[in-house]
Amino acid sequence: MHTSLKSFVLTLAASISFASAAGVGEIIPSLSDYPAEGVDVAKVEAAFDELCAIQVRIVELLESVKDKESADAVADELFFIMGRVHELRPDYKKIEHCDADTRNRFIKKLLQESTAIGARKKAVAKSLMEQDFYGSEDLKEALRQMM
Repeated sequence: MHTSLKSFVLTLAASISFASAAGVGEIIPSLSDYPAEGVDVAKVEAAFDELCAIQVRIVELLESVKDKESADAVADELFFIMGRVHELRPDYKKIEHCDADTRNRFIKKLLQESTAIGARKKAVAKSLMEQDFYGSEDLKEALRQMM
């Protein structure tokens, strides 16, 4: 399962950040990061639920970009979201210490959510690139930092 978990984390990072998996190694937990006993499963689940919502929110934000002004405004929100994902990291990293059924349930839900918005994510990413991010250096930087 450890290899599957690494694949999941890479998928998670790519889904949330519209990025490739490059440079994502820092969020893959090692077994020594947290003790196996005493994991608050409800807290891990809440983190995964929020990550699912964040994926959707990022797509909605990017779909709302219509000009430079809205692109700059979305960039501000993306910087805030990046901070929130960082805050959630200690909770979602603990998935490695959950039992296999719990891990699989969380992973399945996140991947279903990712798949559900996959076409929208691809379309908006393509559109923004074709429009050169409406000239917004802030949006380019926000997306670059999310990689």
